[in-house]
This record gives sequence, C-alpha cells and structure tokens, in this order.
Amino acid sequence: GYSLVHKSRGAKGGGVGVIFKSGITVNSPSRSKQFKTIEVLEATISGPGIQRTTVGIVYSSPTNRQSGTFLDELDSFLLEFVERNGTLLVGDFNVHVERSEEKLATDFLSVMEDHSFFNRTHGSTHKNGGTLDLVFTKDACNAPGLSGFEIDPKPFLPDHYQVTFDAHIGKNNNQDKVEVIGRNLKDIDIDELVELTLKSDLVTDEFPDSLENCVELYNKTLREFLDETAPETTRLVRVRDRPVWYDLRCQVAKQKR
Repeated sequence: GYSLVHKSRGAKGGGVGVIFKSGITVNSPSRSKQFKTIEVLEATISGPGIQRTTVGIVYSSPTNRQSGTFLDELDSFLLEFVERNGTLLVGDFNVHVERSEEKLATDFLSVMEDHSFFNRTHGSTHKNGGTLDLVFTKDACNAPGLSGFEIDPKPFLPDHYQVTFDAHIGKNNNQDKVEVIGRNLKDIDIDELVELTLKSDLVTDEFPDSLENCVELYNKTLREFLDETAPETTRLVRVRDRPVWYDLRCQVAKQKR
C-alpha cells in the first residue's frame, strides 16, 4: 500500500527518497541544476483533503560539509525551493547545529534563516551524539504546523535515530471558497448606454468650474451607468491550488496571450 519516489546517487547505494501511502499523489519536478555537495529531492504532495505542499529532502555527506561550496549550493537550492513554494525541508545535513560555537553551524543556520527556514529538531539524532537529522519549516510561525515531534533513541539505521512528527497539511474547508463581488460588463447594451449618457448630468448640467468637480461628476455618473447596466453581483469562487510550475513568468505570458 505504499510507493517510493527516489533519486539515486548515481553510484552503488545512496540517494534520497520519499515513501508515501496509496491515495496520496507525489510529484517530483525535474531539476535543471545539479549539485556536487548536496543530494536533493523535491516532492509535491497532494490528494483528497490535502493542501498541496512541497517538501524538500536533503542529504550532505560529512566530507562535503567542510567545503565552501556546500553553503553556496545550499543557498542556490533554497532560492529555487522557495520559488516553488516549498514549506518543509528535512534530511541528514551532517552539520552539528548544537555546536553554536562552531562557524559551520552558525553559517549553516544563517543561510537557512536568510530564506526564512527555521530548525525544529532539538536533541541528539545520532548514536554518537549530535543533532544532524534536521526538520525545517518555513517562517518562524512553524508553517505548515508540526506536532507530536519525537526522536526515537533506538537506531532506525545503523547510526541514526528515527525522527517522527505530524505535519498538518489538511485543507481548511472554510477557505475553499471566497466571496467575490463583480460586474458582468458584457451585458452592457451600447444603445442604452448612449441614451443614459444623453440624459446624464454630463450633458444636461452646466459644466463644472474646476478639474476636481469635473472628475467627481464623471466618477459619479460612471458609477450610476454601471449600477444601471451592469449591477454588482456576489458569487462564491473556489480557491484552487496553483501548480508548482505556474510562476510569475507563466502569469505574464497568459496575460499577453
């Protein structure tokens, strides 16, 4: 009843992946940029009653973390991850974040916080000690909202502990629809509009003596025209999740179409 989305390391063993239950849809967008010091997998989770959520799974080996390239590549990945509306980031970063006196730990957390990701893991996650397996959520408010956070001291793998938590990504049905007020301008009859214009104060009254009064009269008359020919209507519109690939460039292209 479970499936696996996996990104291989390209050599024997290793890689990152996500296991998910049937009934849940997980899509992993392709990446144009490849990294040398980190392995990453993005998984967009959706399904009935689930708020579309993008999760990032990251692994960095202990040798790579010493490289200055590590933080540069992490920063580059986070830029893309935030652009795809990523909100949850988990993985074995192999950085001892509990060692606040070490430059690597402070620089690492600084890069994460620059992109508004905050660590939620507190306590040892390795049999030899150290907080290495980390969970980051977007913004200080803990979005998407974690609870039931536990670290199982019995090693799940030969040397790492199992970190578990509940992520609240269910849809809020009260927010599925929003009230929208609008006018159907296509219903305006041109002949009726001409007739209303000829009978309006724009034609029958004396011309205003100032620019401010002209603008006020024009706006008042236009509003009366709209109320007469295309009255405001209220309707409920379902809020749909934006696809991961739909960014500002797509929006601009759609407007130009």
